[in-house]
Amino acid sequence: MTVTQLARMIGIEPHVVRYYVRVGLLRPVRDPKNGYKLFHKYDADRLVLIRQAQELGFSLAEITELLDSPRHGSSLCCQHIHDALKCNLEKCRHKIQELQKKQSIMEAALSNWDCVSGCGISASSTCIYIQQNSGKKPFNRF
Repeated sequence: MTVTQLARMIGIEPHVVRYYVRVGLLRPVRDPKNGYKLFHKYDADRLVLIRQAQELGFSLAEITELLDSPRHGSSLCCQHIHDALKCNLEKCRHKIQELQKKQSIMEAALSNWDCVSGCGISASSTCIYIQQNSGKKPFNRF
């Protein structure tokens, strides 16, 4: 199957398939007649696995390591994958906490907003207002 056919089968854009080929996650063969990149069912299965691993927070570098380890004579044990997944989950929880904190600061700033857009505040006044509502101390340049 071609890039477009593979992409449609998986439900992604063709440029994503091409990117995975560029970074070495997929290795199509070339059609000797026209030079097109051709993929097999194995590539579709591999692509599904790549997408699933990304959903679990694995980077493309980690996915490459996971997929290529058997070719290099080693195998990553399930415990390694389990530990990496636990680490990804912790990073995700930390990011959620950071975003919730940012959301609270934004909500507080909006609830304190005493003026609507275009009410005549100068650019310098606006910067001061943002500093006052950012949850951090204003930076004093002088």
